[in-house]
Amino acid sequence: MDKKQEADKKHKEIKKHEIAVLIAVFVIGILVVGGLVVAGPPAKQCMDGIDNDGDTTIDYPNDFGCSSPSDTSELGVAHCDDGTDNDGDGRIDYPDDLGCASQTDNDENNCGDAVCGGGETQTNCPGDCGFKDSCEDTDGGWFVLKRGTVSGYLNNQWYSNTDYCSDSATLVEHYCSGTRAVSQFYNCNQGANSTNSTTQCINGACV
Repeated sequence: MDKKQEADKKHKEIKKHEIAVLIAVFVIGILVVGGLVVAGPPAKQCMDGIDNDGDTTIDYPNDFGCSSPSDTSELGVAHCDDGTDNDGDGRIDYPDDLGCASQTDNDENNCGDAVCGGGETQTNCPGDCGFKDSCEDTDGGWFVLKRGTVSGYLNNQWYSNTDYCSDSATLVEHYCSGTRAVSQFYNCNQGANSTNSTTQCINGACV
């Protein structure tokens, strides 16, 4: 075999190798693309024997998130079964979120968990969200003829102040100004010349 024939033979072998590689790449490409395009349907979680959403119930009809055996997700629409931290306390759904009584519970809020989240407010859950400033007066306000007590919350702290006599003629009268409690000294003698005269302070009231 002369040099020309030998070179032609090597050239043909290289060509065959290149063609084989191209064919292999082409076949692999078809398989990959085919796998993507002709992918199977989503897994039917409601008939696979697995607790996919971690709510302690499995498949249809036991899992309330399953509408039928062919349902592809065990998650439901109720807040305690939707896979979302609806109240922002770091816990999701039943049984992990203590605010959930069951999978069908539509409120993850857990008043009493020291986290003010979701629909909790100072009004419906002061234990978590804090108490609004407030003031109530048992004698109706500025009324020196009756001993009263003002009470409420200030900066989330409970207070209670009762009218008292600082001496035999001076009353310390507590009353509300909006949501704040205020107090003022009152001299019971200054009513001595009026129709309803008072001259002394006894037991937290002018008499």
